[in-house]
Amino acid sequence: MPWKDTSRAPKTTYVYTVAALDGVGNVSSEATITVTTLPDTIRPSKPRNFRKVARSGAYVTFDWSPSVDNVKVAKYYVYRTGRSKPVAVTKYSKIRIYTVRGAYYYVRAVDTSGNRSYASAKVRGRR
Repeated sequence: MPWKDTSRAPKTTYVYTVAALDGVGNVSSEATITVTTLPDTIRPSKPRNFRKVARSGAYVTFDWSPSVDNVKVAKYYVYRTGRSKPVAVTKYSKIRIYTVRGAYYYVRAVDTSGNRSYASAKVRGRR
């Protein structure tokens, strides 16, 4: 009888031990197999509806529709255009950050394997 284990993490080694049981209760000797799951290479979906929802002085609150992933979205990186490193990191689809006048911002989702989504639309932080 076939069996499929569908709840395993990517790029992880698992050990399975099986034995057969016949109709009268006889048990076979055990067999062990070691398997490693394939790495996750699928990027999360692009964050949608990235927008500014509030402003207080130099601080702006952005939010967006959460991304989805085949394994799990772990975090979001918020970038300012022209910078290669994120200016903020969050687990949530809403964040309040200090912004630079005239700068544009965008967000990317990152999954538990480090795959990054495509960038969201760009939004001006403050004028």
